[in-house]
Amino acid sequence: MDEKKLKFFEHKNENHEEREKELLDRIQNSAAEVFPPDSLQPEEIEKSLSKTNGQKKETPKKRLYRRLYKPAAAAAVLIFAMTALWQVNRFSKESRVPDGAPAETLVQTETELTALASQAETEPTASASQTETEAPPKSTLEFVSDYQEVYDAVYRSFYKDAGISSGLAKGTDYALAEMAVEDSSSARSFGSSDAGNDYSTTNIQEQGVDEADLVKTDGTWIYILRMDGTLAIVNVDGPAPVLESIISLEGISSPQVHEFYLDGDTLSIIASTQNASLSEEEGVYQVTSRNETCLFTYDISDRSQPDLTGSVTQDGSYETSRKTGDYIYLFTSYAPQIADTYETSVLAPRTNGKALDASSIYLPDNLTTQYYLVISSVDVNSPAEIIDSKALVSGTSNFYVSTENIYIANEVWNTDTTSTELVKFHYKDGVITGTAASIVKGYLNNSFSMNEYEGFLRLVSTYYDEEWNEYNALYILDDSLTLTGSIENLASGETIRSARFLGNTGYFVTFRQTDPLFSVDLTDPANPVILGELKVTGFSSYLHFYGEDTLLGLGYEADEETGITTGLKLSMFDISDPENVTEENRLILSGVTWCSSINNYKSILIDPEKNIFGFFCDSRYLVFSYDEEEGFKTELIYDFYQDRILSQNSSQETIMDESNSRGLYIGDTLYLAGPSCVIAFDMENGYKETGRLWLNEAT
Repeated sequence: MDEKKLKFFEHKNENHEEREKELLDRIQNSAAEVFPPDSLQPEEIEKSLSKTNGQKKETPKKRLYRRLYKPAAAAAVLIFAMTALWQVNRFSKESRVPDGAPAETLVQTETELTALASQAETEPTASASQTETEAPPKSTLEFVSDYQEVYDAVYRSFYKDAGISSGLAKGTDYALAEMAVEDSSSARSFGSSDAGNDYSTTNIQEQGVDEADLVKTDGTWIYILRMDGTLAIVNVDGPAPVLESIISLEGISSPQVHEFYLDGDTLSIIASTQNASLSEEEGVYQVTSRNETCLFTYDISDRSQPDLTGSVTQDGSYETSRKTGDYIYLFTSYAPQIADTYETSVLAPRTNGKALDASSIYLPDNLTTQYYLVISSVDVNSPAEIIDSKALVSGTSNFYVSTENIYIANEVWNTDTTSTELVKFHYKDGVITGTAASIVKGYLNNSFSMNEYEGFLRLVSTYYDEEWNEYNALYILDDSLTLTGSIENLASGETIRSARFLGNTGYFVTFRQTDPLFSVDLTDPANPVILGELKVTGFSSYLHFYGEDTLLGLGYEADEETGITTGLKLSMFDISDPENVTEENRLILSGVTWCSSINNYKSILIDPEKNIFGFFCDSRYLVFSYDEEEGFKTELIYDFYQDRILSQNSSQETIMDESNSRGLYIGDTLYLAGPSCVIAFDMENGYKETGRLWLNEAT
């Protein structure tokens, strides 16, 4: 490693003495012993609201910078400090390098990015600059002719020099990457209720593309996945929740349930299991295990007696899924068994017990892993059949699914470049067709960073120049993933934290010490234009359009000098004039430096038409509404940490598992529903609790 790289490596790893996973484990292990911060107490939130709303009345349409810090308990301070340090590490992008990679891979440069869009010849500046970016190399999506080709490429890339023994365990499936898929819809109305129905639905990525979740409702029943592998159907059409029935998966041993879909009288559960087989070679016996993902579909027209109508299996660990119309698309990661010869290797993933044909496997030029991403489609009207399957020999950093196309984004890290490889699959009526591939400079924050509109893919990325300066860019690619337009050199020294697209306008947040919210005009795909840049303290990790001209941001307040997070931050932005975006109101809950819901958008209840949004934070469920004149208003603060009761049938304490629970509403009733309990609140009567069902006792 040369001196310049070494200095950069040392600089980027300053104060990073402990790996973030170790810190996170310590935080999680200690969380149960620490009370949530005082700032999440109802009276403290009301104080914060009264202060910010008071400022709002005195100076309407001004940004609010008042800090609401109040010391928490001594034990909590330690945890918050650890969390802050963890977040600093987490927000630094070295964490994107896979575990076990050599130290050199932490040092990235764009010096010889011959495979990517070239940088403008002008010196980078802190402001945005339109560049004549060269198009990334065009790559046709070609599939292999036989599995020998796959074996040769994988063996050459991962096993030839190191030997088979240094490879990953045979037959073991690993998740390709941690996902943080987020919302990138293109329509103006962003609610979580079905049109014409007064009940909430899952907060999804893209309008028209459904997503599975742990809890759902159809307005009469609530459906809840439980930790024991069963699904509870709860009748809430009366004064109090009542258990209707329990679904136990059939024909699968020790299932791990993931999530499910609900569509009228059809319910589809996604689960996985691990199977093992015994083989013998020259008197040596070997046990090989493999992961298998299953989709079970039920007719629930009679909720008291659900009927299994069909199931399918697919090799690999469950990654994610999507549903459009009657078709469910399953994504799994599959690990081939690589032996010292092609003949003794097992390379073909199976769907419904049938090996996938080699002509359905795409082998990219740049291999970052030997694992496959397997995509299959199932028609819920024929739930025992696989309609189509394709596989991609590639790691996957982010998924984005529009109403017509699937985009797979894979980060490619090495000693000289950081780039994102894109692969596009078109889908219709269950048929999956590979159509294009390309590469762009930099890495994506998450799936919010991608959006398709009128045939163009728009994305924002973060990259380094040859002097290790950090910049951000916006790229627009056409239907064949050919570069059409771009803006580079945005926000020097900062990284993208969130993004949201609305038709021909895009919004994205970058951060280091302050939070610039950029607005960009995308009307002309060949010439995108930055419209405005609003700088406020802290940053938004999740953006959601909230009404005609407002954008809700959920994130963290941060110290303006150090960038260290100091509290949870709610912001409401006025976007009526994209050239002059303003922060109309903010609420800061000091001492809160980690909120799990912000990183899992499906756990957020949000419906602008109902004027309600809720999320979990530090063992509490917080529900807010918003008023243009009064600002943020607290509707409910429910404390799960204090909510412990003795079971009627035993001396064991029953505690609601809020980590896998969801907030939802039906009419004027709010429900907090999870694997162990369903609680009802009257929204028209001060959110007074009206009923409770403990599922552990009911079963």
